[in-house]
Amino acid sequence: MSTKKAAATVIYLDACEDIRRHERLVRIVEEHEIALRRFLRIRLANRSDREEIVQEVFVRLCRHANLEDKVSRGVESTRAYLFKIATNLIRDMNRRAKVRYSDKHEYFNDQTAADKRPSVESQVQTSQTLDQAVGIIDSLPKKCAQAFILSRFRGMSYREISERMGVSCSMVEKHISAALFEIRNELVNDHE
Repeated sequence: MSTKKAAATVIYLDACEDIRRHERLVRIVEEHEIALRRFLRIRLANRSDREEIVQEVFVRLCRHANLEDKVSRGVESTRAYLFKIATNLIRDMNRRAKVRYSDKHEYFNDQTAADKRPSVESQVQTSQTLDQAVGIIDSLPKKCAQAFILSRFRGMSYREISERMGVSCSMVEKHISAALFEIRNELVNDHE
C-alpha cells in the first residue's frame, strides 16, 4: 500500500474526536484498505469512482455510532461489513447514474457539433413552423395570447402574470392551457 493512498484515507479520519476511536479506525484502514481496493477493482472500472467509494466507506465507518460493536467481531466480520458498505455505495452510484442517464451523455467537441447541424430542409421546416406558431398566437384572444407570451417567452410565473394582468392564477392557467391547445391543434392539423 502506498503511503500517499493511506495518507489520503487518514485525512478524513482525523475528524474523529476520540483518540482511541481514531487509532482503531487507522488500524482498520491499514488492515482492510488493500482488500477493499481489490474488491472495488473487480466491480468498478473507473479509478476515480473506486477512490471515491474507498473514501466514503471509511468516512461512513468513522461516523458510525456503534463502531466498536461493528468491528469487535473479528477481522472477517469487519471486512464483510466494509464490503457491504461498498456494495451499497456502488448500488447508489449506479442508481444515480441511471437517473441522470449518464450512459447517454455525449461529450462535446467541434466534430460532434459539426455533425449535429440541422439540414437546410430541417431549418426551413422549423422556420415555417415557427412562423405558423406566431400566426396562431396572434390569432388568440388578447388576454390568452398575453398570458401565453408572458409565461413562455418572458419566463414569468403564473402568480407574476396574474398580478400583472389583474386576474386570478387559475384564470392565467386557463388562458395558457387554451393557447397551448390551439397551437397544438393547429400545428397537428396542418402537418397531417
